[in-house]
Amino acid sequence: MRGVPLPVATLYNAARAFCIAELDRLWAQVWVEAERYRTGQPLPPRDPQQIARDQLAQQVLDRIERHRPQDFRTEADLRHFLVQTAHEMPPWRPKPIPARVPPPDPAPTPEEQAAREELASFFTTLTAEQAVSYPRVPDRHPLNPTRRMKIVQAARERWQFDRYDYGHPYTEGMVPPDTLVVFTRAVRLELGAATLARILRAHGIDRVWEIQHEPLLEKVDVELEPELCTFLGHETYWTSRGVDWLIYASHEQVTTIGNTWLIEAVKRAWPQWEAQVAHGPAAWG
Repeated sequence: MRGVPLPVATLYNAARAFCIAELDRLWAQVWVEAERYRTGQPLPPRDPQQIARDQLAQQVLDRIERHRPQDFRTEADLRHFLVQTAHEMPPWRPKPIPARVPPPDPAPTPEEQAAREELASFFTTLTAEQAVSYPRVPDRHPLNPTRRMKIVQAARERWQFDRYDYGHPYTEGMVPPDTLVVFTRAVRLELGAATLARILRAHGIDRVWEIQHEPLLEKVDVELEPELCTFLGHETYWTSRGVDWLIYASHEQVTTIGNTWLIEAVKRAWPQWEAQVAHGPAAWG
């Protein structure tokens, strides 16, 4: 099947799906570690090769999603872009604070170089038969800085973020009345991202803004379909046009849900919600 022409959109979808699957495995590992930490168990050792794959998958996915399938005339153009991106993506390193002078791109570690070669090989050898086996990935694309700034300003005013753009539960004394704070672990295990996505769809919301406020993660802010939202993160929030609702995941492992219609829909879909309410800082962590 290698010689069969591969539509650009099919290859584009398969590349995104592959990277997203890598990131899903990363989130699964993060939650294993969080649960072990919560229960006082030793953390399992991390595989340097898997870490390199995860970081590269996030970087390459961000680069892919800055383009649309129609930006590439042929399959060969897109395949060349994917292979080149995998080979040339600078290794990820934490951003220094304050970042006055950008550091030079570091040399890749052996694990990072192996991850580059592995991903480039996947893009090179992917057949039409393999590509069409990937399910359709919902749409997502990065927000440009100007649009992001407008969204953040509107969310800051509506949801009374503090001067660092952190939301409740960090804004004691300024908490909007139409909010509910619950444990993130319970949101993931009991309520679920798929249920939240269905709630948003039922309310007529088909595009969501995801904004990250943890500078060390350097995560790209995106507009995406509800089905791609994980509703997991560190100082990350989700909202949409009008910013009249909010889901805010903090590093304290609590999640704030904002707006009465969303809170009531969550309660209907989650009978045991009341047992998972986070009552103040003493309950966090």
